[in-house]
Amino acid sequence: MAASQDPRSGRLGSPRPLFRFVMSDLRFYSKPFPGYDVAEDGQRFFVTQTVRLPPLPPVTQVNIVLNWFEELKAKAPATR
Repeated sequence: MAASQDPRSGRLGSPRPLFRFVMSDLRFYSKPFPGYDVAEDGQRFFVTQTVRLPPLPPVTQVNIVLNWFEELKAKAPATR
């Protein structure tokens, strides 16, 4: 939120949204460090945001490998 301030009286105006966002996408609280910061010049505000990835496609194939251990032993014999 943001509010204007009267420089003479110091009174604050009505609060208004500083910017619009979906609250569940932003991570203000994270561990071990906060998920937000203010730029040194006070002109920008940084916050981590969750990026929603598209869903994975459904599994349509399963490969079953039989006797894989025998093939492994043939290709990479044990050394002592």
